[in-house]
Amino acid sequence: ESIYKKEDVLVQNKIKNLKDIMKISSDWYHHNLKRELKTNKYLQEIFKKRNFNESIINNFYLGYAPKRNDTLYNYLKSKNFSSRDVFDAGLIIVSKKKEKFDRFSNRIMFPIYDYFSNVVGFGGRALFKNQIVKYINSPSTDIFKKGDILFGWQQCKNNPMQKNELYLVEGYTDVISMYNAGYKNTVAPMGTAITSKQIICSWRISKEPILCLDGDEA
Repeated sequence: ESIYKKEDVLVQNKIKNLKDIMKISSDWYHHNLKRELKTNKYLQEIFKKRNFNESIINNFYLGYAPKRNDTLYNYLKSKNFSSRDVFDAGLIIVSKKKEKFDRFSNRIMFPIYDYFSNVVGFGGRALFKNQIVKYINSPSTDIFKKGDILFGWQQCKNNPMQKNELYLVEGYTDVISMYNAGYKNTVAPMGTAITSKQIICSWRISKEPILCLDGDEA
């Protein structure tokens, strides 16, 4: 009997497919942002105000999800991915009437990497004040469990440790602000309480991670 069960091969193929979708989407968001920043004054202002300069845009591979809410979906369909796979990657929402919408539209996109440098999820920050939800994260998928991962790990990993220091902050933009201020070894849990998995990962980098979380109840 062969060592590989058919189910295992199917699962492996599925995982590979999801990772491919996330990589292609991440590239697409990133190129969108670069294109938009050439002409979109509103976006330019936000990026200037936040000091998201070119090196931040490239290092964190920031992106832009356009306002129309089926552009990514149509793009992925054109690359021959099935609706099922795009849905399983957490990138579309299907309505009761079976209409498909991009989960992220009109947002600045922060790709989230696993510990092997694969894009496995996204955080999206609203561009306008009147958008109901300021931050949206990818849902849990076969490749993304937000309690397992630290945002900013990818950037940390590529940065030689000056002094075995690691800072844990609250969210994406906090990581980037710290990075801009010269504290490149900064990571964040994804808007939830810190999990034991995240703590163990922090200890892998640093003997004494420093917590700089907001002082609220959560």
